[in-house]
Order: sequence, then C-alpha cells, then structure tokens
Amino acid sequence: MQNPKYVRVYLIIVLVIGIMGYWCFHNSDEIILDGKLHELTEKSIMLMRKNDSLNDINKRLTIKIDSIKVETEILKQKSISLDSTLKKINKNRNEIPNYVKRLSANDVSDEFTKYLNEKTKSRNYN
Repeated sequence: MQNPKYVRVYLIIVLVIGIMGYWCFHNSDEIILDGKLHELTEKSIMLMRKNDSLNDINKRLTIKIDSIKVETEILKQKSISLDSTLKKINKNRNEIPNYVKRLSANDVSDEFTKYLNEKTKSRNYN
C-alpha cells in the first residue's frame, strides 16, 4: 500500500484542482449573468418608457372622455327642454289664442278694407 502521506498529498492536489476549476467556471457564469442582467435592465428601462407614454395617452383619453360626458349631459338637458317646448307647441297647435279677436264676415271685410286703404296710403307717400 501507499504511504498515507502520499494519499494526503493526492487528496490536497485534487481538492486544489477542483477549487481552481470551480473558480474558473464560476467566473464565466458571473460574466454571463452580468450580460443577462445588463440586457434585462435595458429592457426594463424601455418598458418603463413605454409605460410612461401609455400613461400619458390614458390621461389624455380620460380628459377627452370627461369632456364628452359633460357635452352629453348638456345635450340631454337641451333635448329635455326641446321636448317640453314641442309638447307645449303641439298641445296649443289647434287652439285659438286668447288675444286673437274673432270676427264676423262683415268685420273681416271692414278690417280688410282698412288694411288696403293703409297700404295704398303708404304707397302714395313713397
């Protein structure tokens, strides 16, 4: 059998080689991870910019929507007012107003004669 001293030396050499290999491969993993981290950081910054621009667009759209809501409320109020006015007009459509004087056939001819006389007088002055 071999001397236990040599076994210890072989064991130490194997451990040193293992540690050195781990250290070499571990550093290459860190370099790869650093590259991926940098790439992900750039993507994150780009996404934050897109998110900010989308937030700005959403704010502008919200303002437009609010203004459209206000305009619709105004139009609803105007529509209600017009509807009530139309109902009043339709209700009074066939009624004779109180301020209109009812005339008989003779009164109509007298009023028509007065109107024609006034028209001819006004033409004579021109």
